[in-house]
Amino acid sequence: MVGFRYRLPRVPVARSSVDIGQIEVRVVLSLDGEVDVRGATRDQCLAAVRELGAGVMVGGVGGPRPRITAGAGHRFTQRTRSFRVPDTAVCAGECAVDFAVGLAPASVSVSGEPHYRLAVSARPRMDAGIPAWDGARAWLLRHDHELSAIGMIVLAAVPVVPDRLVAC
Repeated sequence: MVGFRYRLPRVPVARSSVDIGQIEVRVVLSLDGEVDVRGATRDQCLAAVRELGAGVMVGGVGGPRPRITAGAGHRFTQRTRSFRVPDTAVCAGECAVDFAVGLAPASVSVSGEPHYRLAVSARPRMDAGIPAWDGARAWLLRHDHELSAIGMIVLAAVPVVPDRLVAC
C-alpha cells in the first residue's frame, strides 16, 4: 500500500444547471482541504479521487438546508447559509469523506473532512423580462416552493487535477 494526500483545488468538484421557465438555476459544489488516499498504485489512487465528485445530487435547493448526497456516501453537515449579491445563496460546512473503491487486496481508500460550499444561483433568463438583480434575488428568497419542485439535481463531476496527488 502507498499513501497519498490529495489537495482539493479551490474550484468546483461538481456542477449543474437547470432551466425552470423564466429562471435558470445553477448549482455548484466546491470542496476545500485535503483527503488521504491509500492504495496499491498511484494510478489506482488517482482513479479513486475521481469518485469525490461522482454521483452528487442536491435536493431542496431553495430551502435553508439543501440535501446533498454523493455516490461514495459523503456526509455533509451544513454550518452556515448566506446570500451573495446579486442572486446566489451559499451553504457551507464540512463533508465527511470515507469510502473505498475496488475489492481487497486491490482496494483504494479515501478519507478526510474537507469543507464544502454549495452555491445556488437563480438568474432570470434574458428573455424573461425580470429585472436582473431585484427579480432573481427576490424570487430565490420568496419562491423556494418552485425550486423545491425541481426535486433532485444531479451534478456533473469536474475532472481531478493529477498533480495535486502527492506522496505522504
